Amino acid sequence: MASKTAFIVVLAFLALQVSGNKIPVNGVFDDAIEFAEELLGNVTNLAKEALEETEKVINDIIKDIDKIKQNGTDYAKQLVEEELKELNELIDLVKNNTDGVAKEVLQCIEDVENDISDLEVSAINATTICADNQVEAFLNDILPILDDIAAANSQLANQTAELEKCKNDFFVVDCLKAVAQNLFDVILKVPDEIQSDVEKAEEDLKTLVEQVVACTEDVLPDIEKKVSVLTEDFLKCIE
Repeated sequence: MASKTAFIVVLAFLALQVSGNKIPVNGVFDDAIEFAEELLGNVTNLAKEALEETEKVINDIIKDIDKIKQNGTDYAKQLVEEELKELNELIDLVKNNTDGVAKEVLQCIEDVENDISDLEVSAINATTICADNQVEAFLNDILPILDDIAAANSQLANQTAELEKCKNDFFVVDCLKAVAQNLFDVILKVPDEIQSDVEKAEEDLKTLVEQVVACTEDVLPDIEKKVSVLTEDFLKCIE
């Protein structure tokens, strides 16, 4: 990005030089305008290429968010399964040896199993809500980058229209200078600013991964507490 930006800036500066020094005030402007159009096309294409690359990075980051959220959900399931492992083994042991086991006991165990299912859903929901909040904050920071890219592309497109107006402008030199200056301002500032935002977004994505993991781990104490209660309920069933 940096090398392309530097090249773009050189082209924009060249446009200023040409419009300022090489166009005779009393001469014919067709060649100058034709040169300016070619230069504008080259500069715009390079700028668009840089902006498209940046846009792809941002869209790839957004795609990664679904994976990060799914990983958070899978981690929550894993933690619940680990905490319930011993209890589920005890339940399976009883259910696999039901001879002589009272109907009331089996019903009691079934009630505990229903509570286990509720715990799994509750843990995943808590993780999801927390993760969604973190993702929303993250998106609020990076989505404006796409708006900035769209605005930059619009500014570049506007210069093509402005250059077209120069053909009928009485003060052609001043008109060409204005187009070159506007182009210079956009290309000098926008790509580097957007690139800085993208680099921050990439770092923030790493933080988001950590935050989603934390969302899951934050519900672990509640899971442990509820599993303890469920274990007590199960033991009461088989007393």
